Amino acid sequence: MVSNTKIIFDKIIIDTDAFSHLFKRTEEAYRFRPYVERVKTFLSFATIGELYFGAFNAGWGDNRKAALAKEISDYIIIPSNYKISILYGKVRSQCESEGHPFDNPDYWIAASALHHDCPLLTNNWKHFRYVKGLKLISPGRNVN
Repeated sequence: MVSNTKIIFDKIIIDTDAFSHLFKRTEEAYRFRPYVERVKTFLSFATIGELYFGAFNAGWGDNRKAALAKEISDYIIIPSNYKISILYGKVRSQCESEGHPFDNPDYWIAASALHHDCPLLTNNWKHFRYVKGLKLISPGRNVN
């Protein structure tokens, strides 16, 4: 389920795309900002890997990578563990067998959110909407 209205919660996991908008302070970030204020904010270990892949791939210098590290330090990082690994397998199997595969890191992000029973703030609701039990927040989106 994707919400177009603010949900009351005390914690949220932010996916890679939403974090990137917040970090770069894009116009899109304006829609995400109300959902990350005054709540505990989390990033999956998979998001950290994706962010640094992008930074190295784009040839970022030390200053820009340091700014990324500083921004990441404002979040609680969810490490992988055995239960998240099991959920990864379950989510990936379910999505692929139902004909809704998506990018590998996103399975880890979804599994992290499910394990911690935490809503996921995303701009990529088309990927995540098929994950059973996952609470999605995707401002301005409609799945209908």
